[in-house]
Amino acid sequence: MSKIEKRKQLLLKLIREEKVMFWVGPRLSTEQGLVHPREMLRNMAECFLPQKKQYEDIVKKVSSRIQAEIFYEELLYLDTNAKQFDIFKLYSTSFLKKLNIPILYNKTHLFLIEYAFNAGIPIFTTNVDTLLEDACIELNYNYKVIILNEQFPKKLDISQYKEKQVIIVKLNGSINIKSNNTVDLNSLNLTFNELYKNNHRVAELLSNSLENLQSVFIGYQGMEIDNFPHLNDIFEKHHSLLDETKDANRYFWLDPVIETHSPLRQDFISSEKTTIINWLYAGAQKIPEHASKILKPTIHTKEKSFTIPTTIRKELGKIKIDILDKFYQKNNVTYYESLLLLLLVSKRISAYPSGYELSNQLLKDIHLLSPKKQAIFYNMRAAYLHNRGTFITFRKNIKQIIKLYKAHPDLYWFALKAKTSLAESSRMLYVNPGTLDGNYKMVSILIGAIFTILHFRYTSLIIKKYQKQLNNTSKLSIVETIVLRSFIEHDIRFYGMIQHIYIRKLRRKNKYLKKLLEKRWNEIEAISREKGYLGGIGNVQKYQVSLQGDKSLTQKEEGQHLFNFMTDQIGQEQINLNQSYNNQLVGNHLRAKKIAIEVYKNALKSQNNLNIIKALSNIVKCNEKLGVKPLLNSEQYKILKDTSTIIEGYIWKKKINKLIRNVQKSKNDIN
Repeated sequence: MSKIEKRKQLLLKLIREEKVMFWVGPRLSTEQGLVHPREMLRNMAECFLPQKKQYEDIVKKVSSRIQAEIFYEELLYLDTNAKQFDIFKLYSTSFLKKLNIPILYNKTHLFLIEYAFNAGIPIFTTNVDTLLEDACIELNYNYKVIILNEQFPKKLDISQYKEKQVIIVKLNGSINIKSNNTVDLNSLNLTFNELYKNNHRVAELLSNSLENLQSVFIGYQGMEIDNFPHLNDIFEKHHSLLDETKDANRYFWLDPVIETHSPLRQDFISSEKTTIINWLYAGAQKIPEHASKILKPTIHTKEKSFTIPTTIRKELGKIKIDILDKFYQKNNVTYYESLLLLLLVSKRISAYPSGYELSNQLLKDIHLLSPKKQAIFYNMRAAYLHNRGTFITFRKNIKQIIKLYKAHPDLYWFALKAKTSLAESSRMLYVNPGTLDGNYKMVSILIGAIFTILHFRYTSLIIKKYQKQLNNTSKLSIVETIVLRSFIEHDIRFYGMIQHIYIRKLRRKNKYLKKLLEKRWNEIEAISREKGYLGGIGNVQKYQVSLQGDKSLTQKEEGQHLFNFMTDQIGQEQINLNQSYNNQLVGNHLRAKKIAIEVYKNALKSQNNLNIIKALSNIVKCNEKLGVKPLLNSEQYKILKDTSTIIEGYIWKKKINKLIRNVQKSKNDIN
């Protein structure tokens, strides 16, 4: 008996013993004619992003790399309009039925419902369609749909549902068309924030459920992006991964998948290489057969064909084209609005060079945007300027938002966010380079630090009332969500600045300050989790790693994973910089140098001038300890000098010039 056959027999045995939990992915729905989530994203991108040839490459990159939830979040940020999501009606079987397109469940759906009903074990799905519910109706079973939102139960007693109803847990929400014929956005989890802020409850539920259950993944191709990065810990706890000798302790993966050598899969892996789905696929007991050949319902159903006839598929194709045409006509965004959306999403996939050039183009025609969209533009342009290290220009840019607010008081949320950015400009102009070296005794840095601390505390007093209001609000708008993130980042930057200034003392004798920082980091991480802010979790953890030093060189890997998950190149670089710094602390200079070189290469790609300088600074320090001369090679030295002409700010210039002198001296020593 082959290994595959043994796995099939083991799976069937576990099913008979009611010891499996099923996870249902998009393939089960797309086989029946529904749209795949990635296809839906491409359709949305085609509608809302500029289609001129000059933007073809970056638009293609966005469509293939960006998380759908990130794209939808930025789209809602520009305009919270349900009509923008009319195309999601293609997920509604009742809507398609009215157009004489009968989309039916298949026999695998029927099996899953029958099993869930008899075993009393919920079905987990990332699909938003209603095919599972339709199968319940076919079998005359009561069912309950649980959507991941504020009402998601903290505890779910599975036993109470045995032989009563089918429980369907819909992690991405469920399609619902309102009486006014628009998609109900509240029934869908369209953004990262909505998905992540409640999934600790899913994790708690799964942690209890998986104690005696095996997970079985159906309808996933190994390419989808799962929404729950921290489920890693749960699966690691309950399943022995990548151990071919313990198949019985590893989860199952049904259905053929796109092979690793496929160009499509390779492109996906290169851009999303650490997503949970790829990780799960790598560790699963793979059974490369269609689920319908293994999972067959025992209940006799009405005689009907579960395969979509070719004529219906052709008709469905025509309906899709017709709906898309109408959708494009109704959502005919202006050219400059489409450029603004491209500017927003370019940053989210770390396409900084393209995004910066795009911001320069859009700046010339900024007056053609509404005041709100102008505020969004200046805020995003500031993010690009920050990464380039042009802090004086960054500050001038932010002040444009304050100016807009004075003329348009309804932009008060944008003005509050701008105030946190102004405080950040003070930190970067007057404090940051000195704190990198721990050289807080210099008079200029001391004065700058005092001014910046006062600026941060003053800003904190201004935003305090609004921050409390947002913290206590369960359902936030996209704009409120983004503003709350800026408040969280403001706290992270302030305590990070304090930690940097006193970093050497913290690890030696200032136990009170260290405990205070540990407490604040835990509090900020908790609110970031509660509000679903992944960036906040990752940023907090990089400071927690730095605070603990050598004790945490292998801890807090979640932060690294989150930045990878969000395709946040800058966050990844910062996490690695901390690892390099911590390796220096314990005397592992070779390892520290290797990490710093990797950060340097990645920072060159993203054109993040700050991380280029930080990485080169770390390389210089490591080479000094290792006795390597010159301290930088010719290419690194040239990049350092070129970057020095771009960076703005007296203290940054001073730091870079000192680096250049040290490298030049090491070159002279050789000669």
